[in-house]
Amino acid sequence: MENLAFTFPVFELGAVATMKNIVNKDFHVCTRENFWQLAGDGAQTTITLEQLTDRGTNPLIVRLSVGPVSDGVGRILPTYVYKFERIANGWRRLEYKVVEQDIAPNDR
Repeated sequence: MENLAFTFPVFELGAVATMKNIVNKDFHVCTRENFWQLAGDGAQTTITLEQLTDRGTNPLIVRLSVGPVSDGVGRILPTYVYKFERIANGWRRLEYKVVEQDIAPNDR
């Protein structure tokens, strides 16, 4: 799953620098079968990749979530959620939505 995650251009530091930080234990990664998550630290946002189709099924379909993303001033923390299908030369977006989470100021 981690190798798939790094095929998406969603890493603030870029894929190579982020991979080095994971190896150095600078970033926290959570993995389970069909699930990979790079936890955000406040400066970086959380990146989550979930495999939605069974292993070996074609086409491969995944859900990529980026967030929640803080704008630093508001009470709404959006998470950007995409569904992608693997194609020969990359990914094709199937769905896109923004999930807004209203939070209290003390919950940050």
